Amino acid sequence: MATFGNFVAGQVLTAAELNAGLEYVTYTPTWTQSATITKTVNWARFTQFGKFVQVSIKMTATSNGISTNAVLIGLPVAASSDNFLLGSAHFTTSSATAPRWAIYNNSTTMRFTGPLSTSPFDINTSLTTQISSGDVVNIQITYEAA
Repeated sequence: MATFGNFVAGQVLTAAELNAGLEYVTYTPTWTQSATITKTVNWARFTQFGKFVQVSIKMTATSNGISTNAVLIGLPVAASSDNFLLGSAHFTTSSATAPRWAIYNNSTTMRFTGPLSTSPFDINTSLTTQISSGDVVNIQITYEAA
């Protein structure tokens, strides 16, 4: 992936450089719920343009997590602490599909909110429902790199 720096007046950016800079790059995210969850990465890709990072992930768990612990997924590029809401996620289990907000946990991981249906909605409550083998997560996030 091309790395873009600071441009100066009169500098020309070629189509090839721009196209290379917007290519998706694959990565292998971590998925933990206290213990590491083994998984099949259906896809995990990102693109970065300056400090703008866009990520798309679909993974299927092949082992179980540990309930009452937050679900965390690794980011491809360190995130700025100025981030809060990164994007959305859908966890699909054998019984339901649960939408969640993906939010900043630390510079290397995201976490997920609890149920969106609770009132009042508490952004400080993390998803702690046990991840089980066969569960699927789909994530779309955008954030500022550190």
